[in-house]
Amino acid sequence: MRREESRTIAEVLQDYIKEGNLESGLLSARIFEAWDLVLLDMTAPYYKSEEIPGLTLRKYFKDGVLSCKISSSVLRSQLYFQLEGIRNRINTMLQEEHVLKITIY
Repeated sequence: MRREESRTIAEVLQDYIKEGNLESGLLSARIFEAWDLVLLDMTAPYYKSEEIPGLTLRKYFKDGVLSCKISSSVLRSQLYFQLEGIRNRINTMLQEEHVLKITIY
């Protein structure tokens, strides 16, 4: 059997992701990771590092909207006034404009 065309591992993985319809799940995981990093950076002065992962109870991303359930009402009100800056930071980390709106509850 003779090979017609050689491909890089990156190309093979990209094809696998597209064929398996894994793109949206991977994008959501990247967005959630960026949210966690931004939240860690913003709350580090106020919370212990082991408390920070528990601040976001649920995360959901669909159609450009990132929805997050925050455990603390005080933190929720602080984040509410910084949502546009958080959205910009997340999109900067992703190097693309995926998050169009953030809702917190």
